Amino acid sequence: MTGLVQRARQKVKRLKKKWDAESSARRFMALCGRKWPRTGTEKSDAVVLMGLFAHKIATYVNAHTAHALARRTGARIEAFGIFGGTNPLVRKIYASFGAQLALDASFAESARAELEKQADQIFAGLKSKWDLLDLQIDGLKFGDLLYDTYLRWFEEPTVKLDDPRLRDLLFESLFVYVATTNYLKTRKVVGFIADDYGYHECGIITRVLMREKVPVYIVCYGREHFLYQLFSESETGDHNYPVRWPYHHYRTMFRSMPPEEQTRCREKGRKHLESKLAGQIDRLTLVTQTAYGESDEQIFQPSGKPRILILLHDFIDAPHGFRWMLFPDFYEWICFLLERAADTDFEWYMKPHPGSWDAERKTINSSNVAAIEYLLARFPKVKFLPPTVSNKQIVKEGINAMFTMYGTGGHELTRLGIPVVNAGDNPHIAYDFNCHPRSTKEYADLIARADRLPLVADHDDIAEYVYMNYFYFRDHCSTEANPLPPSFFAHADYEGLAAKPTGYDLVIADQGERRDAAMEKYYDEFFRANPAVAARA
Repeated sequence: MTGLVQRARQKVKRLKKKWDAESSARRFMALCGRKWPRTGTEKSDAVVLMGLFAHKIATYVNAHTAHALARRTGARIEAFGIFGGTNPLVRKIYASFGAQLALDASFAESARAELEKQADQIFAGLKSKWDLLDLQIDGLKFGDLLYDTYLRWFEEPTVKLDDPRLRDLLFESLFVYVATTNYLKTRKVVGFIADDYGYHECGIITRVLMREKVPVYIVCYGREHFLYQLFSESETGDHNYPVRWPYHHYRTMFRSMPPEEQTRCREKGRKHLESKLAGQIDRLTLVTQTAYGESDEQIFQPSGKPRILILLHDFIDAPHGFRWMLFPDFYEWICFLLERAADTDFEWYMKPHPGSWDAERKTINSSNVAAIEYLLARFPKVKFLPPTVSNKQIVKEGINAMFTMYGTGGHELTRLGIPVVNAGDNPHIAYDFNCHPRSTKEYADLIARADRLPLVADHDDIAEYVYMNYFYFRDHCSTEANPLPPSFFAHADYEGLAAKPTGYDLVIADQGERRDAAMEKYYDEFFRANPAVAARA
C-alpha cells in the first residue's frame, strides 16, 4: 500500500508541475500578444532568424531583441528547428510573439537520398580524429561542431570513428547545411539571434550566415544586460571560427585605450582576481562555489620530489571552442600528457574539473567517471585529487607547474607564482605569462622539464587580461536598461527560475513602460553603431 501511495503522490506532483508550466506559458503568450501585436510585416522578404528553444527567460529576452531589430529593418521574425519533434507548446509560445517555425527539414528533403550517400562515403573514409575535425562542405568547416555534438549528446570522452551514431550526426550536419543554404535563397536574413553555436545545428547555421555577412547577435542577459555581435576575422574572411570574445586581440584592443583608462581597467581586473584568489565566489565563472577556499587539510605527503598539477576539463564539454588544438580532444590530450609524465621522476596530481562534480552525490559525474577510472588504472603513478580540493592549499603546500588545455587556471595559478602550460589556442594566447607550445614535440619537452619551467608573471599583464576577458565587453556594451524587471533578480533563486516556465510570471507581473523606453534607446544606439544592419536594411 505504501508503494501505491508513493506512486500516486509522485503522479500528482508531476501533474501539478505540468499544470503550473502550462498555466505560466498561457499567461506569457497572452502578454506577448499584447506587447508585440502584428505589424503588417508578415509578407516582408526581410527576416530576423532565431532558434526555437524552450529556454524560458532567454526566450523572452531574445524575443525582445528580435522585435527591436525587426522594427528597425521592416523584417518579420522566423525560427529554425530542423531536427526532432518540436514541443507544440514551445511552438505556440514562439508564434505568440510572431516567430513562426520556418527553417525546417523541408528545405533539404529533396536532397535527403543524396546526402545519405554522401554521409556514408565520408564516414567510410574517416581514418583519424583529425580527419573528422577537418571535415568541410563548400569550404565551410563543420567537423569540430560534429565532434563536440557527439561528445555532448552521447556523453563519450572521445569519438569512436566506427560508431553508427557518428555517421548519423554526419548526415544531420550535411542536411543542416543544405537546408540553410536553400532557406537563404528565399529570404533576406538581416540578423540572427544565436543560441549555442558550439554544436552542429546552430553552429552550422551561424557559420553559413557569417559567410553571407549576416550579423549574428548574442543576447547577454542577467543583472547586466547587453547585446554583442559575434566576432569573426573580418580581415581574412574566416567565418569558420566565430568566437564570443576576440581574445587573441586583447592586447591590441587594450593598448588602443587612453593611458588613464588602461590604469583604471587594470585595477578593476586586479581587484576582481584578488577577490577570487581570496576565496570569494566568482559569479562570472564558477557560479556557486570557489576553487580557492581556506583549508588546513594536508594534501601532499613529503617526498622531496617535484610536484606537478594537472587541471582536467569536463571531457564532454565542447573542447573545440578555440581556433586550434595540439590534440583532437581533452581525452587524447590527457593520455599524451600522462604517457610522457610516466617517464619523469616527478609526482603528478590530477584534479577533475569542478563542472564534472556532482555536489549532491559527492561523486564525479557519470560522463567523466569511466574515463578517470581508466586513466588512474593505466597510469598508476598519477595521484587523484578530489575536485573540491582548494587550489590555494595546493599552491601553499608547493607545486612546480600546472598543465591545462586552456583553463582559467592559466591566469589564476600564474598570479600565485606557478608556471602554466597550455595545449593549444586559449584565452590567454595574446600574453606571454603562460607557455603556449606550438607542437606536440615542444609540448613533450615542457613535460620532461616541468620541474624547472620559467615563470614570466607580469602582474599588470594578468590584471589586463582579467579585465579584457571578464569586463571589457560588459563595460563597453552593457546598459543600465534591462528588459527583465528588478523584481526578477530580487528572487532568491532567480538563476534557477530562469530555466523554469514559472519564471515567466515575474516578468508578466512587472512590465514597465519606462523600462521598455530605456531599452529602445539602447537598441537605437547599438544598431546605429552596427553598419551591417544598416547596409541590409
